[in-house]
Formats: sequence, C-alpha cells, structure tokens
Amino acid sequence: MERTNPVAVWLDTVRSLKESYDSIEADIKSTCNCVGDCYLHCSPSEEDGRRAVVLLEKVREATTERSNLKKWVEPIPGPSSLETDSPLKEALNELRSIFYEKHKAGVIGVCGMGGIGKTTLLKRFEDELRHRPGDFKTIIFVVVSKEPNAQKIQKEIGEKLGIFFSEGESVEDQARKVCAALHDNKFVLLLDDVWDGIKLKNILTHIGVPFPNEENKCKFILTSRSSGTCNKMGAGDHKVKVGYLKSEEAWALFKKNVGEMIINSDPEIQVHAETMVKKCGGLPLALMVIGSAMASKTTIQEWKHAASSMEELRTDKIEGMEVELLSSLKLSYDSLPGDTIKECFLYCCLYPEDDEIYKEELVDYWVGEGFFDDEYGDEIDKARGEGHSIIGRLKAAHLLETGHSSDSNVRMHDVIRDMALWISGKREDKFLVRAGLGLKEAPEPQKWSGNKRISLMHNNIKNLPNLISDCPNLSTLLIQYNGMSGEVSSGFFQSMTNLRVLDLSWTSIESLPIELGWLTRLRYLNLSNTFELDSIPVGAHVALQNLRQLTIIGCSVLKHFSCIRHLRCLESVQIDECWKMKKLIDGEDGVVEDEASTLSLSLPKLKYIRLADLPKLESICEHPLLLPSLKQLSVSICPHLKKLPLEINSAPDLEEIEGEQEWWDGLVWDDELIKQKFVTVLRSWGMFSSSHFIYTINFFFLSNCLVTN
Repeated sequence: MERTNPVAVWLDTVRSLKESYDSIEADIKSTCNCVGDCYLHCSPSEEDGRRAVVLLEKVREATTERSNLKKWVEPIPGPSSLETDSPLKEALNELRSIFYEKHKAGVIGVCGMGGIGKTTLLKRFEDELRHRPGDFKTIIFVVVSKEPNAQKIQKEIGEKLGIFFSEGESVEDQARKVCAALHDNKFVLLLDDVWDGIKLKNILTHIGVPFPNEENKCKFILTSRSSGTCNKMGAGDHKVKVGYLKSEEAWALFKKNVGEMIINSDPEIQVHAETMVKKCGGLPLALMVIGSAMASKTTIQEWKHAASSMEELRTDKIEGMEVELLSSLKLSYDSLPGDTIKECFLYCCLYPEDDEIYKEELVDYWVGEGFFDDEYGDEIDKARGEGHSIIGRLKAAHLLETGHSSDSNVRMHDVIRDMALWISGKREDKFLVRAGLGLKEAPEPQKWSGNKRISLMHNNIKNLPNLISDCPNLSTLLIQYNGMSGEVSSGFFQSMTNLRVLDLSWTSIESLPIELGWLTRLRYLNLSNTFELDSIPVGAHVALQNLRQLTIIGCSVLKHFSCIRHLRCLESVQIDECWKMKKLIDGEDGVVEDEASTLSLSLPKLKYIRLADLPKLESICEHPLLLPSLKQLSVSICPHLKKLPLEINSAPDLEEIEGEQEWWDGLVWDDELIKQKFVTVLRSWGMFSSSHFIYTINFFFLSNCLVTN
C-alpha cells in the first residue's frame, strides 16, 4: 500500500503511544521484585495506573481513527473485469496511449453509456498512476455527479491535498489555498460522472483548480455518458469511447452470475437466457444485475416470464439511459423476493447521487418505517439484524455496492439509482427526491402534496414552507444537512399525521412548534447537531409516544429532554455532546403530574442508554426509573453525574454498565445493596490489572503491523 500524509501522522501517533507503553511497562517492572513475566500479575502504582488509563483511552481513539484511514490508503491493483472485458481493455490501452504519448492532451474524456464500465476503467488507471513513481506528484479522484456541488468538490480536493478548511472560511479563501497547493504541483485530476462540462469548468475555476496547460503539464481525465460533455471540457480531440461487450463475452458474464448448472439444465431455459442477454445490449452492469436476479430461477416458466417481461417496456426513457437497459434493470427489481426488500431498495434512492450511505443509519430508517414489524414486532435487535441481512442481499444482487471510503457504507450506482427513482415515480405512493442538488429554497408546498417519502438532505435550504396542507401519507421526511435556522412554523407539521421517520440533524433550527405533538405515529427522530435547539415544546410527548429510537448529538444549548418520561415505546436513547444539559428529565419542565406518577417512572421497552460528553449533566432523573427491559447503560465523560436512578429491582435484565472507574467510584447510592448488585455488570475503562493493560496495548500494536510495514 502507498502511504499518504494522514496515514503517516497516524503512524507517528502509534509510535508515540508505543514509547509511552514501554515507559509504563519499565516502571511496573522496576517496582516489582518478581522475576520473568510474573510482573504481569502485580498491581501497578497509583501513578502508573493513572498513566495507563490515559494511554488506554488514547489507544482506543487511535484504533477508532484507524477505521477512517481507508480513503487515505491506496490499494495495490489486483485482478479485475478488465482482464476478461476486451472493450474495457482496449479502452484502457487507448487511454494509456493518449495520456503518455500525446503530451499536449491536457484534458482527456472517457465516454460511454451508463453501466458500461467507465468508473471501473478510471479507478484502474488511477491505481496505475499511483504506482508509477515520479510521473505525477499528486493524483486526485473526485465524483462529480449530475448536480455538482462546488463546496463538496472543493472539500474533497482539499482533503486529498492535506488542506483542512476552518469553519466560516470563505470560498474565495479556500480557493486561494487550493490554488497555492496546486501551484508548481504536477497533478492529475480524475473527474468521474460528469454531466455538464460548462458548469464544471466554472466550478473548478471558482474553487481554485488551475486548468492544464503546456507550462504546468497537469492533466484532467473525465468520464461522462455524453461525448458532447467531453467536448465542452476541452477533450474534443482526445476521447476514449468504451464499447459494448462482444456477444461471447456478454454470454460468459451472464452465465457466471446465473450459474452454468441452471442454464444447462434445460435447452428451453438456455434459449430464454440468450434472449435476455441480447436485451442487455452488452452492458456489464445489466448482465451482472439480471444474471444475479435469475440465479434463483430454476423453472422454464420463470425464465419464459422474465424474458417476456423485458419486452414490455418500450416507450419510457430517462436521461442518459437507453430503454433496453431500463427494462433490463426493472426485471432485477421485480425479481426481489417480497415487498419488504423492494421497499428497502427503493428507500436507498432518497440519498444523493453517488452518496456514501452509512449502513447503520439506513437500517435505523427502515426500522423506523416499520418494514420489519410483521416479522419482528418490538424486537429491535432482530429487526436491525434483518436490515443488515437485506443490505447483504441487495449487494449480492449488484443493486448496492460497498462504499468507496469504508466498509461501514454502501452506495448505489447512478444507473441503479436512476432506475429506482423511475420506479418510485410510477407508484401511487410517490417520492419527492431533491437531495444534494444545492437548493437554496425548499420546493413549493404544492409539490409536497401526495408524496410518501421526501428527501431534501444535503442542500443549502434556509427556510421551510410556513404551511404544508396536504401530506397525510408522508411517512419519511429527511431534511438533514441544510442551513435552516430560527423557528419551524406552526403550520409545517400539521398535515403530516402519518410521519414515522424525521431527520432534522445538522441544521440550525432554534425551536420546534407545539404542532410537533400532532405527529402521533413518529418512531424515529434525529436531532443530532441541531446546535441552536434549546428545548422541546411542552406537549410534544403526545407525538413522540410511539418513538422507538432517539438520537441527540451536538445540541449544545439543549438543557433537558424531559418528555422522554412519556415515551413508553422507546427502545434506544443516545445523547452526546449536549454541553448545557444539566438534567435529562427535569422535574421543573412545566408538565404537571400527580404524586404517584413521579414516584416511579417507567420506560418499559427501553433497552439501550448511551450518555457521552455531557460535562454539566447532574441527573438523569430525580426519581427512580423502572427499566424492566434495559440491557446496557453507557456513561462517558459525565463528571458531575453522581447518582443513577436505580433501585434494587429497577433493571432486572441489565447486562452491562459501561463507564470510567473514577466515575463509578464517585457515585452516591441510597443503599449499599444497590451498588453491590450493579457492580457485577460494571465494565469499567479504568479497572485493569497489569496483565490486562499490557495485553491490550500489545494487541493494538501487533494488530496494526500490517499497516505500518
């Protein structure tokens, strides 16, 4: 692997940690009178113990950081479809020829229809460039997409150059940094999925990227479905066209994905298979997707039906995609086994084009929608497990791909997303998807009407409509990562009575209206990083009574979330980085309750509580809580939380309390018997023997040798 700057910084950190470990180990040995390795069973001094706790926390941070290094580590190229795909191989050879032999070719275009393999080709050439020392100092790969986002492109280029922009820095200042970093820097910029050449040229100029010329000898390589787009970017004389697979190659790829045993099982099946291969038009993506869809079909009737269904669609067309490909891909959707997996698949198109989709978030949305209720009911762990299983099945069907930056993410090929959007637009329950388009204003209220799911995430929307009057069927509303501030108007939620999933994270809203209480079917609410939100309106608990998962991170002015006491369906709570929160449940929040209800509050379905980085938190609840389903309580960096709302029988199923040893030792208990009961499930970060400490640190350093070598 090729080491890049962030990796080098991380490795320096690891070396420093190793030196600290060696120092602590030496001190423990020096104070122990044993011989050999028996010092492993000795107790460290108080000072060494404190040093070890600090070191262990830094090791955990470094271990977590390691998982984010994938995008900085370039893998050595291995075998790919290029070895067996002659059109791609021919295109790669032509690209090499233009790139290395025609020195005046500053901009090179790679064109071909969606699903033909342009990205595969560009990634392979990127790998080759990175392993030719001395040719170019910097290689940058950026996905542009249909609606290019200038800030996103600038940020990605900046990261690849080791530039980190400060918050509030102007685009012009950032552009000057990019331009300075690229000055006298012989670079190659790889631009994938370009749709509008003129718009992209303007964006690159605006964000500080110099165009290739004879003096700087830099190069751009772009991929596009349109030859005209390549021309507009200046690649008119230097284009590579990726062709279709030859018939024998297409047949071989299809058979590989179906399985030869099925195709050879009956001559009539083979006839239908040959018909389907012809309809795929030599497109690798279509052949893989349809082949995977047919891998479970074993009867003549199934193959006959599938082949005939590919003949039906002939009138519709979406931009940049031929009818044959659209009809082929529709078969892969129709072949998904059951309505649930089909709904899960279509849900993915709510994310922006070419976006990295965090799997945990996606599964939480699905659970919130209730996709798995019929099978698993209130068993949230099993429902989440089924969600991850469906992700695996969609990947096996080539309808989702592993993310570029992390195995924790998935992504949707832009052609597959086009097909999903087309299908959702044909349904009675339509989607309104305007994600990642750089919108400054929300769609007009009439455009919200009648939609089942709406996604406006990753835009620059400043204000939401004052009144939305016709959204009785809306079940998902995703408006995270927008610039909205101030109050959400009282009329915004009034018609969304069926809403189940609401994500308002990464916005600057300051308050929510009392009409939030009308969302009586809401099950998933994300208020993370709503930095200005200071309270939840009294009476909102009416809406949240069906809520199953609550995530609040980075609400820096939120002082409490008292309505949690009413959330009897709640199963998971995560509250992090709410720096002004003193009480989770405040007895003075204005909600009047009778004396009996305050003596014993019950959250019967709550299984997981995570509280982290709440420096002013003093109380979870002043009264004991009944938590009959609680399995895990995690507390981190809550130095003023001195008492837990637990009695001897509060949490009979509690399996783990996670927290720092110092925090645990400082807790106050009404009865020593309560402490003795719960100490048995404590997993303390500061409770260790010398042998545990040394094993943990050694495992860390040994486990990372693969990266350091």
